[in-house]
Amino acid sequence: MLNKKLRITTLLVITGLMALSLVSFVKSAGPPLLPMTIQGYVTIQGAGGTNMTVLNLTVYAKVQNTTLPSNAQTVGLTDSQGKYTLSVGSSDNTVPPEGTPIDIWVENINVTRVIFHYQTFLPDFNLTVSDTTPPTIQALYPLPGSHISSSLPLWINASVTDNLLINETSIQMTLNQTQLAWTFNNVTGLLTNLTGPPTLGYYVVNVTVSDIAGNTASQAWNFTASPGVPPTISITSPTTANRAYAKSGTPVQVIFTYTEPNPLNWTIVISNAGHTVPSVSNTTAITPGSGTVTISVPIDQSATEGLYNVAVTMYNIDTLTNTTTQTNAVMIDNTPPSIGTLTQVPSNGFVQDNATVAISVNVTDGTGSGVYNVTLWYNTSGAAMHEVDMTLTSGSWQGSIPPMPSGTVVLYNITAYDKAGNNAVSATSSYTVNIPEFPTMTVLITLMAFAAIFTVLVKRRKTIKT
Repeated sequence: MLNKKLRITTLLVITGLMALSLVSFVKSAGPPLLPMTIQGYVTIQGAGGTNMTVLNLTVYAKVQNTTLPSNAQTVGLTDSQGKYTLSVGSSDNTVPPEGTPIDIWVENINVTRVIFHYQTFLPDFNLTVSDTTPPTIQALYPLPGSHISSSLPLWINASVTDNLLINETSIQMTLNQTQLAWTFNNVTGLLTNLTGPPTLGYYVVNVTVSDIAGNTASQAWNFTASPGVPPTISITSPTTANRAYAKSGTPVQVIFTYTEPNPLNWTIVISNAGHTVPSVSNTTAITPGSGTVTISVPIDQSATEGLYNVAVTMYNIDTLTNTTTQTNAVMIDNTPPSIGTLTQVPSNGFVQDNATVAISVNVTDGTGSGVYNVTLWYNTSGAAMHEVDMTLTSGSWQGSIPPMPSGTVVLYNITAYDKAGNNAVSATSSYTVNIPEFPTMTVLITLMAFAAIFTVLVKRRKTIKT
């Protein structure tokens, strides 16, 4: 009985050792199994029916529309025989769940699908890529049908893309049927050529390119080289005849119109001989053709008082430029208006309860922007303030306060603004509405009337006695 148990134990130990050896052999015989490794060859089926292998094709995995992150895969690149090795997932926790469908892609082509199984090695997972889609060519510059300057070097640019790989040896670029030397960036797909300034005339660009599967595409477009016309600009506000007023630290609104089929940028400068306000330029693309720009230009705190010119400069893509200027179109004014002595009619001490009180004042702004408005403010015994817009009559600003009840104390002052937004406030004045008094003549007439009535009554009494 003991020998039988010993034999069973020995058999179990030997079986375990053999299993461990087998696992070690499997692991040493191929790439690591964690978490899943796929290996094989990529074959491209060409447009003519031929099969080929290509160096440095990228093989990668996706889960639905999401490419597995770099820490969850090793991107496979084919060698000169088309062989690749791809590890899906990683040895940490960033692995797809067991049983997840994994799409295997070669460049931009979805080739096949495999189910993810942890610790799995697929050593003969060969991929056959069938590509019948030609490359895409997009003209970037000069734009089709455009006019360019004949005085500047000529850039010809096109975007060339493909779902697999571009065969760079197939690229041809011609200008009026003359072959051009080109440069191609296989990462961005930008195809470029730079030549000297073209002569005046009509030009046709033709680009032909094939991908590695033999699919071919061509694209032709035309442009015209002309002397070039600079942008047209007109400042509509502010202008010399209708200037803007501002004080330091506040903005000035500038409005201008333009006509330019290929605008690049614009800049606004407000300046005079002593100071230049920081310029303002466009921060977004300019709409080609004709348009209107309305922009707020901040006036810096260090801007001194005086008249300033407004200049707008616009460039087009051919670096042709135009500048238009409105002289003395902006006045910077930092000095508030001056308020003179207030005049009150009737004067204090003679205001009755039925009287409207007229207030007048002289307000000046020296050589500044000019008086914009003057406001009369008044209240009674701490009540809410009331405002009256004063009018300019014969060089004096005038306003009135309506009648108030007897005994009312009225407080009032004046606020004046100039066109730049500077303001001044006068000292507060006051008056009291008097209790009504009977004039002397009224009293005299009243006494005479009483005397006459008294005389009549006395005579009448004497008559009755007689």
